[in-house]
Amino acid sequence: SVLILNDTASGGAWSMTNGDATIVAGTATPVMVGLDTALYAVSNSCGSDTARFTFSINPLPFAGAITGAAQVCMGSVLILNDTASGGAWSMTNGDATIVAGTATPVMVGLDTALYAVSNSCGSDTARFTFSINPLPATPVISTFLLNSVCTGTLYQNFGATVPPAVGNTYVWSAVNATVWATSPNGQFAIVSFPNAGNAEVMLTDKVATTGCSSLAIDTVAVSGAIAQTPTVLYFQFHFVCLPADEDSYQWGYDDAVTFQSTELVGEINQDYLNTNPDAGKNYWVRTTKGGCSQKTYLSVPTAIGSVNAALATVNLYPNPADGMVKVVVSSFSGSEIQLEIVDMVGQTVAAQLTVRHCSSFDVSGFPIGNYILNCYSDGLKVAVARFIKQ
Repeated sequence: SVLILNDTASGGAWSMTNGDATIVAGTATPVMVGLDTALYAVSNSCGSDTARFTFSINPLPFAGAITGAAQVCMGSVLILNDTASGGAWSMTNGDATIVAGTATPVMVGLDTALYAVSNSCGSDTARFTFSINPLPATPVISTFLLNSVCTGTLYQNFGATVPPAVGNTYVWSAVNATVWATSPNGQFAIVSFPNAGNAEVMLTDKVATTGCSSLAIDTVAVSGAIAQTPTVLYFQFHFVCLPADEDSYQWGYDDAVTFQSTELVGEINQDYLNTNPDAGKNYWVRTTKGGCSQKTYLSVPTAIGSVNAALATVNLYPNPADGMVKVVVSSFSGSEIQLEIVDMVGQTVAAQLTVRHCSSFDVSGFPIGNYILNCYSDGLKVAVARFIKQ
């Protein structure tokens, strides 16, 4: 802006003292923010006299620039930051609310965050538009309905009611259990329970285009009783289970490709007659002994690999936590481990590489709730842990 100055005397000359502004015929034009003094000098044969007028030059408001992710999933929050201080946050259309730069989605859509900075010279507003994406439907784990097993229970079948939607991906993971294998489309998984204690088998449905995901959890209590491990043989056109003193037998098979499990109706004896076994089926028997169930293959499928075959162990403490969390990974290899913290709606909230198989995270800013720590070695998930942010 310009500042118009007037003096009651006539015939004087205008000037400025320090150059923060220029002045012509009483019109002062700011050059920089600061404090300057205008001079008005009148002279005659008897000498000169100077009037002085000091004024401040104030900055224009500047709202800076908003930074943050371009999209957020329902159920998560979006953290926005602005390079200027002292501003006020607001949203344009109510698809999200915002407090201190934390935007919380209310509904799916497109919304714009505003950051307004004001002073005596006016106001300036920075804008940031982001999309709010829907979560996929939570998958339903329907194949495995037992809520308790014995220690050492192997190769249990888990599966979702329906396959993943086009453009989505199913990912199986487990805590205190081993995901032995998953089917090519991710609908089915084979899980073993080597250790006593509560176990969780989790299925994440993730949308490839947005990264939004939902999570289903099946909790299994693993008792301290040890499951027996029988042997299955095939001779003279019979599948035979040894020993012969199991409390019950149930024969069945997994599809060799999809891993979908099928029980053979009526095949509940120690042996099962099959004169022409199908190469596309992995035959098994489910036995019970002393209250413990076990599943035993004729031969463990060799075409599948372990997804997180207990090749690493992870220790995380303290748990629950409200500040720094220490992570120590004991790995089967010498390579460092990629760590990823995921919230319960599947969003990655922190990630970093271990240093000498150790790392730490500051979770003080995390919302209260449950979190999953995934550990990867060369792209292979090798360990999982859970912790609580209090």
